Amino acid sequence: MYFFYNLLLFILFPLFYFLYLIIPKLKRIVTKRKLDKKRILALHFEKGKKKVIWLHSASVGELDQARALAKVIKEKSTDNFIIQSYYSDSVTEKHLSDQNFDLTFILPFDFPFAYSEILKKYKPDICVILAWDTWPNLIRNWKKFGAKVYLACATLSANSGRIKGFAKKFTSRIFSYFDGIYVSHEILLPLFQDLVGKSKVLSALGDTRFDTVLNRINSGTPPISFSTFESRYSTDLKSAKIMLLGSTYPICESYFLQFLESKESETYLETQFWIFPHKWD
Repeated sequence: MYFFYNLLLFILFPLFYFLYLIIPKLKRIVTKRKLDKKRILALHFEKGKKKVIWLHSASVGELDQARALAKVIKEKSTDNFIIQSYYSDSVTEKHLSDQNFDLTFILPFDFPFAYSEILKKYKPDICVILAWDTWPNLIRNWKKFGAKVYLACATLSANSGRIKGFAKKFTSRIFSYFDGIYVSHEILLPLFQDLVGKSKVLSALGDTRFDTVLNRINSGTPPISFSTFESRYSTDLKSAKIMLLGSTYPICESYFLQFLESKESETYLETQFWIFPHKWD
């Protein structure tokens, strides 16, 4: 299956290169990856007795999950060296600013030869993907270089194309490389069990993003926008029963509207529902 995946990558490469030549944004994305890889390979690094732990996040939300994990890892031992990679070009230096990240960089495109130099230099002992960004060649190369590989805060939609038809077989093959999979909620256990069988360590350990948010609330100063909001709605916040739905998508809101139309919602007649969408159209 990996053969066909990599064959597809090489077949599509000429089209990708053509688009790279004519689309400025794509050119910037490719250039950023090239420069970042060159930068981390040029850095002086001696592993010595350090334990190298490589965390990978797709974008900003998954970085919050990694941030909580990195904090605990450093609390266990400050000698642990934490590499934090990410994939989305929407991630900025501000998002990467964390005292627990020793090295950050944007992940190369998932060609089979993309990671060898990085792995030879940094020799990670443990590699963790947060949530869902399971690049096939990345995972197989981690195992090839002897690392323990885990999927944490794992999530997967029941309607995902990754678990249908031929893609399901390939997803199962990718997941076979994990030494452990830890899902974000127990409701997801049957879905992952169907993909990995009973031979893998599989359990529900929750979502570390909550730890990051709580730590931010307890240790930081609220932004002005939040303070303004709190002041404006102080009466409701003190006296009303409020159920808050945060970072919702249209599908979430459609389910919620169905709930409001059902008899079960009568229990919440005195409740205010505050909805904060993931993004505004």
